[in-house]
Amino acid sequence: MKLFFSFLFFILVQISIIHAQSSFTIHFRTLFIKSDTEIYKGGVDLILAIKDSQSYTYYHSNKYIPPIKFPLGTSFIPKSTYFNINKKLIIDPYGYPKEPQTEALLVSEFPDCQWKITNEKKVILEDTCIKAIGKVWDKEIIAWYSPRLPAGFGIHHYVGLPGTILEIYTPHNKIQTTAINIDETSPEIVEPNFSKRVSVKTYWQKRNSTGDPRVYWEKMDFIE
Repeated sequence: MKLFFSFLFFILVQISIIHAQSSFTIHFRTLFIKSDTEIYKGGVDLILAIKDSQSYTYYHSNKYIPPIKFPLGTSFIPKSTYFNINKKLIIDPYGYPKEPQTEALLVSEFPDCQWKITNEKKVILEDTCIKAIGKVWDKEIIAWYSPRLPAGFGIHHYVGLPGTILEIYTPHNKIQTTAINIDETSPEIVEPNFSKRVSVKTYWQKRNSTGDPRVYWEKMDFIE
């Protein structure tokens, strides 16, 4: 009997560890790299929260961004991204302050990114990461992902690798975003449902037709 309870305790501990490892909060810092010797630190900091099958990318609160309300996904956070790996669902909250006609949840198709995984490796925050090269929105992306962390996750729309992306470099604008801290815990995350949904395709059609990034929605724009 004593052996049985010892075995049961061991199993419960392992389940607890597995559950804990499905939650992460990763802090990133962005740098502008002009050359090998010139680096500008004027970029922004952002956070990737991962909870089981969902993630949320958002920026630190400052005087321009209202305080974050939890669970993530229950309120509007500017320039944030929700991702559900099981549903292959990406949602970007959109809108302008005090203009309710601009508010919507932009729904994207899962990025059709063909990653090429290389043999190159480097250590980021004590994790041995693997280099991958791909394209997202027709732009070349260089990513470094950690196989130790949950597969498929990354900041914003950079997803789909067999691990969590800890660094992204975009050669077209020389921006590098790198993880600077990892906590093995995460706030709760829910699928955003506080506004009506619009496809990203509809957003770009309306934006391109007016040349104005501020889009005002009509009833026919919304997804039922």
